[in-house]
Amino acid sequence: MGSLCTRSCQELNQWKTFPPSLERAFYEGKIDASDKKEILRVLKEGFGKGMPPSMFEEGWKVYNEKEILTPDGEYRPDRIMLKESSAVVIDYKFGQ
Repeated sequence: MGSLCTRSCQELNQWKTFPPSLERAFYEGKIDASDKKEILRVLKEGFGKGMPPSMFEEGWKVYNEKEILTPDGEYRPDRIMLKESSAVVIDYKFGQ
């Protein structure tokens, strides 16, 4: 389920676009009804456990699965968000 939730978030730049994108995945046969229900549950739970809703506000430039360089080498987080002088690096842990 963790990878389904991660893929769902990758298609999401704003929370208001999430329900339609989830419905599209359902109608395209990418997920079934039980997956759709579980993805919604897990994401809502994630917001309750510290996933800030601001992650999905307008104005962020979003990059999914892009490599960044660190002092220890390359790292590929799930999401990199840039806005003005701010940068946020996110690695989802839905499967944990």
